[in-house]
Amino acid sequence: MTYATNSQTDHYEIESILGKGGMGVVYLAYDKRLDRKIALKCIRKNRANPLWIEAVQEEAKLLAKINHTNIVQIYDLIEWQDSPALVMEYVEGRTLLDWLCSDELSDGRLSLNTRLDWLRQIADGLACAHEKGIIHRDLKPENIMISAGGQVKIMDFGIARHQAQPQAANVHDSQALPGEYIGSPAALSPEQAMGDNLTTASDIFSFGILAYSLLCKHHPFGDTQDPDGILQAILYRAPLPVSVDDDTSNSLDAFASLLIQCLDKDPAARPTACSCAKQLINATEPAVITAESTPPTPSKPDHTLWAYAVLVAVISLASLAWLTFDNHQANQILAIQEPVITINNTEGVAQTTQLRLAVDNALQESLLSQSHIQLVDRHEWQHTSSTKAIDINAITGAKHVVRPTIDCQANRCQIELLLIDAQASTIVSKQSWPVFLSNEADIYYTTWQHALALIGSQAQSPTAIDQTSYLKYIKILETFNVAAQLSDEEFQALTEIIETDASFIPAYRILTHAAVANLNFHNEGGQIRIAHELLNENKHHHIDESTAAELESLIFIALRQLKDAEASIQKVKEHGKLERHLQLTAKLASRDNDFEKAERIYSELLENRFSVALLYDLAAAQYFQGKYQKSIETLNTLINISPEHTPSNSLIAGLSIAIGDVNTAIEAYHRLTDKHPDSIEYNNLATAYMLAADFASAQKYQEKALEISPNNPTFYLNMGEIHLLNGNAQEAEYFFQEALKKLGKSDDIDTLVSIATANIHLGNLDEASKNIAAAKKLEGGYADLIYAETLFLLKSNKQQKAMDSIAQLLELGYTPIWFTLPWFTSLCTNANFQLLVEEAAANFCATANITTDARVDE
Repeated sequence: MTYATNSQTDHYEIESILGKGGMGVVYLAYDKRLDRKIALKCIRKNRANPLWIEAVQEEAKLLAKINHTNIVQIYDLIEWQDSPALVMEYVEGRTLLDWLCSDELSDGRLSLNTRLDWLRQIADGLACAHEKGIIHRDLKPENIMISAGGQVKIMDFGIARHQAQPQAANVHDSQALPGEYIGSPAALSPEQAMGDNLTTASDIFSFGILAYSLLCKHHPFGDTQDPDGILQAILYRAPLPVSVDDDTSNSLDAFASLLIQCLDKDPAARPTACSCAKQLINATEPAVITAESTPPTPSKPDHTLWAYAVLVAVISLASLAWLTFDNHQANQILAIQEPVITINNTEGVAQTTQLRLAVDNALQESLLSQSHIQLVDRHEWQHTSSTKAIDINAITGAKHVVRPTIDCQANRCQIELLLIDAQASTIVSKQSWPVFLSNEADIYYTTWQHALALIGSQAQSPTAIDQTSYLKYIKILETFNVAAQLSDEEFQALTEIIETDASFIPAYRILTHAAVANLNFHNEGGQIRIAHELLNENKHHHIDESTAAELESLIFIALRQLKDAEASIQKVKEHGKLERHLQLTAKLASRDNDFEKAERIYSELLENRFSVALLYDLAAAQYFQGKYQKSIETLNTLINISPEHTPSNSLIAGLSIAIGDVNTAIEAYHRLTDKHPDSIEYNNLATAYMLAADFASAQKYQEKALEISPNNPTFYLNMGEIHLLNGNAQEAEYFFQEALKKLGKSDDIDTLVSIATANIHLGNLDEASKNIAAAKKLEGGYADLIYAETLFLLKSNKQQKAMDSIAQLLELGYTPIWFTLPWFTSLCTNANFQLLVEEAAANFCATANITTDARVDE
């Protein structure tokens, strides 16, 4: 081994070796100029290559950015033995690793207050580094030095990096092989172990391991002598239960929540270092929880750990003998509002999303479990901005509304549930209790219990699920709530949760809805096959018959297995879900194209409960029967009640264009874009203005669509047509050419039709002919293709063939309004065409400027 061959520099004299590693050696040296001991960190001579030299220089630059009492200081960067060396502060004391292995810790002589003070200092130092954007990446007991006076120093920033620095640009990361991690196994964060890009939250996880080890006297993920086992636990298992051995009565409350937060698998859910430091300052102050009453502790699985011990204070405004909700009366209609969270400071903010989802999920599932409750789908009123119970009643017919609120202070939150009589706007019942931001599975469990108490139902326990599985479920739920679909990876993760916790019904619910969506949107049957198999395997042992019947109904309807669907829907009725039975029957009728039966059922449902959602379903059933005017009347009734209802405005706009009422369509599209400035709706609005011959307005709104979606080739194509209609030939050519560039080459029929349309307007008729021929091979009877071919025939002066195409389009559902655009004016010499467009635009041919010579088709 080659260490210091020269024990003296101009200013420093080497005294001994303090430590050595794979890259370098740290010496204890004497600073002759300033008469002090220093630590000299230098590269081993046999490792003095350009990469390691760069690594030392990187460490020096990072340390130079930090000036904090709890981080070892850098004094200088010198050249020593032809390599750079760091001159650093020397700290005389013991490492945290020494203390973790000491008798003082094991026999209790190392007080809790001392340990908390050390952790507070570590958090303070980390906060300073993180404020500078520096991630330590190797925060382990060996790298924490504690002086005789109790001052803590974070050492060894050798593999640290700035979070703005690309991972591959760091010397250490650039040398790692695929699948390798940088850092020490027992101190890694999950994202670090996976080789993901890191943020300062990675250090917080490592800090959590330090803190847990110091307070609980063992590693949170198992035996440190088994690095592979530790690594697997860090990645996939929850930490071991928190047990602080101290006689302070509130120690459990003060420390456990912070530890669990720091050790959250999700980086975004962890607190900041600054937040940790603040909590540790007052960690030993007694916690105060006031309660008017303490509920009896329900039986509960062992996975609850410590959190349930602090769930107290149930306040009730009314007797559980809630007369309005007679449990023997079927189908009481109830709506649940989304939980509203108030955060009084920034601590614990990251976990409040999971808390909100857990509370909301528990409310939905607990009330769905009650056969006498008809739970209104939240989508029925989410389009409105009002949160008043009376307005929810007007839109959905719900007689009662549950309003959940969550008030958070640091890592403690108070959950309150109000049951409101929606028509009288009075509070019928109330539940209130405190929770810690620590274990979402516990919060799900207790919220379920309180929800049933709120409506006066007999207490029931939900199926137990461990915290790790529940957090995975919550993340999948959050994705599904936004996208209404799941990727194959997310779907697989959900099946794994079911395999682990076969009685956890919420997972089956998402699994089924996601599988049905996957079949409907992508025509892929893999997910629905798996969902059906899992339901079949578990419905007799783990899923109640009512839920199984409803979920199987949805699967059979999606698969068009009509007889099986009828049988399952009948079971739903037998379990008392009367409205749900009728809704599923109507859905089945629609799937079987029996829209007359669907219309009849929706009319019957509306007699029992007036609902915007049911009105929309009725209008859709009328639309599919071709009862356009009747459908519009139903939609107008709906929009008078709820003007912002997006699906209704979309449907009435499309229907209005179908019957030639462009002005009504424009009004509907304006309502849509006023509420949601969406590029698709702006594009539709521009098209409506085109059909109304208001080309200036069409250009205005097409520009808005392009501002939001600047890479959409269809929008460029439409803008080209609008410029053409406005007489701007040069601008039109630019947009048609851009559309062609963005469309590229494709065998997709819609893309081929768009390419053909652009080529037609540019006069590239030979290319357009090839595009149309290629599209015909895919689907010759495609309406949009026939429309494009009609434009091609007109451009080629083949009016009679163009008229034949128009007749075909009318049979396929096109309305005359689509033939009142200026490029059809050459047909105004045709008497049949004049009669056709007279219905849609009385003066179209009278005012048309016919410039195209009519000639006989070849």
